[in-house]
Amino acid sequence: MNIYSHTALYLIHAWSMLIARISIVLAILSVPVTALVYGAWVVEGLPIMILIPFVVWVTSALVLVFSGLLLKCDVCGKHPTVTWQATQKVNSTRDTNTQKIVEFFYAPELRDKKFKCVHCGSEFLLGNLPHRP
Repeated sequence: MNIYSHTALYLIHAWSMLIARISIVLAILSVPVTALVYGAWVVEGLPIMILIPFVVWVTSALVLVFSGLLLKCDVCGKHPTVTWQATQKVNSTRDTNTQKIVEFFYAPELRDKKFKCVHCGSEFLLGNLPHRP
């Protein structure tokens, strides 16, 4: 397995996807919370409680798109993307629900510190970071 040449860019790409997922969930949840706090739907302008998660979401989505455009596979030259596919099978039924939530928010590529190009199948390590075998 080779070390990927654009490790920092790939990590920015993966982390911006993580931030985008968390911020859109917070943005959606902040609307009813704001309605409960104010007692009714706010008609004149958006409160800051709703606006901040949406701004973070848009910003992280833009970073995600631009970093994805700059990524190239070292072998085939195509764009390797964060696939967000579950790599670990859960044997315990007790941890299944927790594992599903973790898999939704935290990409396996970030946890494993390695990824596979979806086009050519080449596997890369993300720098000299410790990784799981």
